[in-house]
Amino acid sequence: MASLNDLISGPFGWFFLGPWYDPLAHGAIVRLYLPMSRAWAEASMNSGTVAAGLKEKYVEADRRFTDAAFSEVGDLARSMAARAHAADVWMRARAQHWRAGARRTHPPVRLQLETTADVAARHGSRRENPDRAFLPTPVPIVRSRDLTLNHRSLSWLRYASAAADGGEAWARVDSPLNGRCDGTVVFLHGILMEREFFSGLYDYAPPFLSGANGAMRLIQPEGPWHGRRMRPGWYGGEPLLGNPVGGLLDYFGAHVIEIGRLIAWARRSYGGPVAIAGVSLGALTTQLLISVARTWPAEARPDAALLITTNGSMTEVAFEGSLARSLEFPAHLHTAGWDEAALEQYRPLLEPGELALSPESVMAVLGATDTVTPINGGERLVARWTLPSANVFRRSGGHFSAAFSLLRDFEPIERLKQAMQRPA
Repeated sequence: MASLNDLISGPFGWFFLGPWYDPLAHGAIVRLYLPMSRAWAEASMNSGTVAAGLKEKYVEADRRFTDAAFSEVGDLARSMAARAHAADVWMRARAQHWRAGARRTHPPVRLQLETTADVAARHGSRRENPDRAFLPTPVPIVRSRDLTLNHRSLSWLRYASAAADGGEAWARVDSPLNGRCDGTVVFLHGILMEREFFSGLYDYAPPFLSGANGAMRLIQPEGPWHGRRMRPGWYGGEPLLGNPVGGLLDYFGAHVIEIGRLIAWARRSYGGPVAIAGVSLGALTTQLLISVARTWPAEARPDAALLITTNGSMTEVAFEGSLARSLEFPAHLHTAGWDEAALEQYRPLLEPGELALSPESVMAVLGATDTVTPINGGERLVARWTLPSANVFRRSGGHFSAAFSLLRDFEPIERLKQAMQRPA
């Protein structure tokens, strides 16, 4: 089966990169994929269902893979392939629940919205001390043994989650097979994007691993509630959609700290420059990090950054973004007592302030018709941060097609590599 990379880089790539693709993708996600996912998440918790049986097989395959990866015992290649297959089969079993979307038997999101009082009780102290809300205190990070696959070297990282509910976080490391790297890029995924759980879906690694401006190692962490960090009974990323304010505060509060730790670890472990890049939700996380990092130790601050489909205003994303409107976020938020004045109190914990890097070290990719993270907010951010015009790449499509454009057009990635190698 052809991967998304093959399709986009091939002769029909124009279909995925044109403005007509985004309305189709948006509708399919809201009306079909999310309700299917909601039904699948429920079924995965109910003993005797197909989804629950496939989940059990995945859990066992993942245990065998983990044992092999973090010890010298076992066939790592075989256990990795078995885990990838079990994960893919389990994930794709949600297609069996197509009636959930077609017949509207399930909502797209399980709502557990917190009121303003609920959020204040949990995040009030962070709100009062925003400069200390994201400090990346170090934790042990354990690296697996290496595996050669698809002309690259793979390894995995495990470390303590910074989320309030604890647990363990993972990241995948893709390195050039010859071992020669000019730096490291920590790449943050978007919501619903679970690279380690779908086979042949998309792969952002190739243009980082080689190119005109050097080869970069790529570290891809799993964000809170995604992948191995999915909550039982929820699909990947759903807790954020189900609790847009409190969930976003939780997500940023944990993931920004975790990424700061990864940046510092990569600098100590590998040497060379370390950059950060993110798409959609990953870009919103990245822009917050390269603002709050101004108070961080130098080793945790990235040397450069790439924002792919972003918006500097979370209020605009929550109340005016097309995905938020389709999921009726504005009405749900108002019911729970949230308005722009209430959100304003949490702005330092959600939105970027002063840029901690030089503007020359920050790149942005914006979709001309992006309505998910509306482009006007992205344009305001790049203007406020005075990013050089050569660092801002405006693509003709919307949110999804602009993000996918990097699988065909590597110019923003090559520009990031150049910035990484620029003397501080």
